Formats: sequence, C-alpha cells, structure tokens
Amino acid sequence: GGDDPGATVLSRAGKADLVIAADSGLDHATRHGVTPDVLVGDMDSVDPAGVRRFGGDISIHSPDKAKTDLDLAIDVALDRGATRLEILGGGGGRLDHLIANCLVLCAERLAGVEVRWYLPDAVTSVVRDSAVLTKTDGSRVTLLAMGGDAEGVSISDVRWPLHEATLPHGSSWGVSNELTGPTAAVVVASGVVVAIQT
Repeated sequence: GGDDPGATVLSRAGKADLVIAADSGLDHATRHGVTPDVLVGDMDSVDPAGVRRFGGDISIHSPDKAKTDLDLAIDVALDRGATRLEILGGGGGRLDHLIANCLVLCAERLAGVEVRWYLPDAVTSVVRDSAVLTKTDGSRVTLLAMGGDAEGVSISDVRWPLHEATLPHGSSWGVSNELTGPTAAVVVASGVVVAIQT
C-alpha cells in the first residue's frame, strides 16, 4: 500500500514465485499490469471494486489489528515457505509506517530469509551475514545497525571502507558512504545491518 512505487519497482514482481498485495498494493499492482496471487490486509485503503474483481486468495483482517499490512503479508509469505522476500513499495508517506516496516523486516523471524525492500528512491537490504550491493542510478549507501550493535562489519569498494568494525546501534556513523565500483560487499559477523542505497 501507501504511495505508488511505480512501474520500474513493480516490474520486479514478474520474476516472483508468489505475489502478495498488501491492501492498496492491489490497486498499484493492477494499475501496472501485475496480477497478485494473494490479497491481505484490513482493506481500509484498497478500491472495493478491485477487491470484488480479485480472483486470488483474500485474507481480510480487522482494522483493529496489531500488525501493519506489510507484516501480515510477510506472515503469508513465511507460511508458504518463502526464503527470499522482495518488498515493492510500502513507504506510504507516513513516518510511523516507514519505521515500523523497516523494523519488521529486521525481525528475528526473518533470520533465514533474504530481504530486499524496493522504494522509488531507495533499495534497502537487510544484512545478517553478507550481501552484495549493486550500483544503481546513485552510488550512495548507508549502513545502520538495527536492534543493537553490529559487530565485525566490513564493506569494500566504497569511499570509506570498514574492516571488522563495530557499528553502534543508534549511531549515524554509517550514513552516506559511496560505492566506488559496480558492486560493494557487506559482511556482518553478528547483529543486523540495513544497507540503504539511495
């Protein structure tokens, strides 16, 4: 749901084994020619006519739920055995949802799942062991420790490399590094890091 992530971001859905629309994510998907397999959420922002036309599985939740629609969509993905999640959109223009959704993607229940979050102006990778970042339109990358300090953090092929550093939780130390080559490798010995490419 939230803001329309655009055709470029949603084009990634064509490679997915399972496409789950979270609430008004159905509207964005159908607008860009993507047909989801599952629709989940409290249906507070989706077009009711689109819900009536939807031919896949629907999981409707109370508006008084204790999870965001993205969190509910992740439940569905995990229940169906997902080992890789690509979140397309979901920024939504609300800071509370943006922060909550980022924390959800770093939750311990996703420890064995590869997670990437695609927004119109950023790609976020959740790194628990290692990841390769690919240079896109911009070269800027930020590393932030989530849920506690991250230990043994290394990143190469950037303007300011790190080698087995401690990235403190609650610090802005990892903000605005720059890729110097087509890719950069990130390694985390312990903890969770989000690598945000803008």
